[in-house]
Amino acid sequence: MRISRLTLAALTAGVALTMLGLPEAVAQEEQCVGTPPKGGKWVASGELYLNRARNPRSAGDRRKRFQEAIDILTEGYEKQPTNPKNYLLAGQAYIGLLDFRMADSAWDGALDLWSCYAAELDSLRYAAWIDAFNLGVRYSGQNDIEKAKEYYELAFVVYDGLPQSQIQLAGFYAQEAQEAQAAGDLEKAAEARRKAIDLYAGAVPSLQSERLNDATRAQYSRAAYFNLAQFLAQDERYEAAAQAYEDFLEMEPGEPVAMANAAVVLTHAADQALDAAYELDDSEEKAALEEKGNALKARATTYYEELLSRDDLTADDYHDVGAGLKTIQDQERAAKAFTIALDLQPYRFDSLQQLAFVLYSSGQYDSLVVVAKTLNDRYPNNMNNMALLANAYRELEQSENALEILQMRDDLKIEVMRLDMQQEEGVVIISGTLHNLGLPEGTPVALQFELKDEAGETVGTIDETFEAPAEEGTSRISVQAVAEVPLSGFIFHLSLPGADATGTR
Repeated sequence: MRISRLTLAALTAGVALTMLGLPEAVAQEEQCVGTPPKGGKWVASGELYLNRARNPRSAGDRRKRFQEAIDILTEGYEKQPTNPKNYLLAGQAYIGLLDFRMADSAWDGALDLWSCYAAELDSLRYAAWIDAFNLGVRYSGQNDIEKAKEYYELAFVVYDGLPQSQIQLAGFYAQEAQEAQAAGDLEKAAEARRKAIDLYAGAVPSLQSERLNDATRAQYSRAAYFNLAQFLAQDERYEAAAQAYEDFLEMEPGEPVAMANAAVVLTHAADQALDAAYELDDSEEKAALEEKGNALKARATTYYEELLSRDDLTADDYHDVGAGLKTIQDQERAAKAFTIALDLQPYRFDSLQQLAFVLYSSGQYDSLVVVAKTLNDRYPNNMNNMALLANAYRELEQSENALEILQMRDDLKIEVMRLDMQQEEGVVIISGTLHNLGLPEGTPVALQFELKDEAGETVGTIDETFEAPAEEGTSRISVQAVAEVPLSGFIFHLSLPGADATGTR
């Protein structure tokens, strides 16, 4: 299953927040409930120590004054147990010592005693949240993940009205799930995934906070909804995953990646319902499951039809639509989507290769010959690409052509695999893998990459020579260059000492 362009890692690039303007307390619409705050020697002493802590002679003096404030205000709890101001001030002193849990407890006590503290406490908690969140960012930047997680957790403890800390924390668990999965520790991966799901789901309601500006809301909405949906899909909770994408689409109507991803998970949800119905004898339950499955599939189809009818999508978008359609075996429309992506970026490697796979799967062998020839001309020395062309010839009963390609495939001494191109901020990076099929280790492998602009014209070349890995081994390759114009892709040429252009002897 492919769900496209999701960001799983925490946003640890450092979304360091500066202190935002705190809103003025709003007028209370309801009559205050509880005991009004009052003065007294404990309140007066607490305020004095807090003021001294804010203008300390040293860091040690600052901590001492905050602790003195806590000591006197704690005494105030006992002597004036119904005075909410003792609790309000104590919470501020605890924040000065970075004791966010005790601050939360003190402020809960203040609000329990006097309901009209709500607006003031909201502002105090928000300011404390900024302190805790920025500490999380700082430790994350220092790669102290456990400390970062601690402070992101504390940020949510002291103020649960913003999503950022939960999303950052969820990102760490998401990364843990990926690493555990790769290591084969499926139980640990599942536990980390469940934690990430709970955190992402818990963050979603607070995305509506008025404290979020539009740019921040969009940034964290994508992380929350998209990552939540992906993990739900991994747990095969496809309907819930679809709902996460559709919730996002309520905020950003028509966003193409969310639409494509929603269609993928809706299709899987439909398959679940129809598979369950298949196991049942005729009954109302079976009929209901069949109706549900068909309805879910219709919703998925609607998304794809809308996407393919639009003319405002990018090549990336059409490629993602094609990938989704390929996943649900809608080969005809998948081919259309990949073709449109190639119309926009004619030298896009991944779209050309996926188009070839779709044409093969759907039995369109005449078209496949044309596409597979192009694929092998542009990206030679790839066993999969050569197999696609050989199979197309075989299906068309052109046996001599098929055998010629298979012989060339068997004669390959070096294979170029897993090609990828990334272009960001004027720099293009092309990477891939060399697979040694029969060369002496260390043999020089010369590659020339031609960079193609969006009109398909060559706008630059990159020449690089790599050494062949050990026989039957693989090694990563990577080249980069400055790209002054947007690129639609690349082609490459390969040469070996004493070998022809295909790398055969």
